[in-house]
This record gives sequence, C-alpha cells and structure tokens, in this order.
Amino acid sequence: MRTRRAITPILSVIILIGISVVGGSLLYSVQTQALTTGLSNIKLSVTDLKMEKDSTGACYFQSTVYNSGTESIKFINLKTTLDNGEDFDFEGGFSFGSSLEPGDSTEKPLWLPNTNLNCGNFTIPNTYNVRINATSMNSEFSIITPMKVENVTAT
Repeated sequence: MRTRRAITPILSVIILIGISVVGGSLLYSVQTQALTTGLSNIKLSVTDLKMEKDSTGACYFQSTVYNSGTESIKFINLKTTLDNGEDFDFEGGFSFGSSLEPGDSTEKPLWLPNTNLNCGNFTIPNTYNVRINATSMNSEFSIITPMKVENVTAT
C-alpha cells in the first residue's frame, strides 16, 4: 500500500489566509478608487451673467461663477454664437493661476470698445445662449445659460 502525502493542515491554513489578505487588499483598492471618483465632482453655479451696450456701441460683459462642486477648477471657458453665426469666445476663457477652490467664486469683467467688430454682433434686446465649460484635473463640466443684452444701466 502506497501512502499519499498531502499538504499539512497548518500549511493549508497559511495559504488560505494569504489568499484572503491579497483578495481583501484588491477589493479595498478598487472600492476606494470607485468611491473617490464617484464622490468628487465638478459643478459651477452662475451667479451673474450679463451684457450691456452703451449708446456708442461699446459692450460691457460681466460674469460671476461659483464653484459648488467638490473639485478644484483649473480653467473656465465661455462661448456663444453671434448674430452673424460666428462663435465668440470670451477672451479664450480664464484660468486662476492655481485653481478655483470649492466654495470660492470668481468674477470676469470684459469691455469691448465700439471698434470691436464682435461687439457689433450683439443686439439689444436679444438673448444669447452662453456655454460655460469648466475643467478640473479629473473631469469637465458644461452648462448653457441665457444672457440678455440690455442698455447700460446707471451706476
């Protein structure tokens, strides 16, 4: 009769514990990565967006945005379509040096003189849809907000 040798019970317990530790570590890292990605988001709230034209045809643009998300925003771009059908980029967007932190807001004034051809393509009292794109390290956010062109108000 031949004796078969098997793995000893102590060695089999050590192998099972090792497999459990490796499996648990793998599940933990996958879960942590999924929760971090799922819980962090980029969101922007528009608190002020207006365009005013004076009697000479100069345009005064004002926008104020608030970072209501959980990620730092690196860059914001505002774009609309003019009456002549061309896209108008509000000075190529704006960055914040390092970032726009969650809970902070930023203001972007822009003055276009009456000699600026794009300013002539904004008509009082038309409403223009402005696409606002925000970019963080990991994601992007986009919103479309209406902007009505009005006469300059007294300050």
